[in-house]
Amino acid sequence: MMERGPDVNLAERLMARDETALRVVIDRYAPAVHGMALRVLGEKTMAEEVAQDTFLAVWRRPGAYDPQRGSLQSFLLGIARNKAVDLVRREETVKRTRESLLTASVPEAAPQADIGFEERQEVQEALARLTD
Repeated sequence: MMERGPDVNLAERLMARDETALRVVIDRYAPAVHGMALRVLGEKTMAEEVAQDTFLAVWRRPGAYDPQRGSLQSFLLGIARNKAVDLVRREETVKRTRESLLTASVPEAAPQADIGFEERQEVQEALARLTD
């Protein structure tokens, strides 16, 4: 019979909603999870947010971890990486959208007749005031 590792025991305790097990998981794996997020994002605050979201995801769905597929650390690092990449993509999308709105051509002929002209101008001005 194969010996059960500490990851399996922790996962079972998490499924039983054992908050102490969550604290052990965080204490044990937070440096690696945060490091993964920091490498992808390059920004400490966002990496901390991704690390927190990673552990929250495990707490919400502890049954998602399958010890047959790898270690708990690998599972957590995969979640962190996916969350960090999603965050990078989301930030890039926001930046592209903001840039396209700022550079959108405004109709020159009869601006009074264009009902959306004023609204578009207000949006462009508001976006110009936003910080990164």
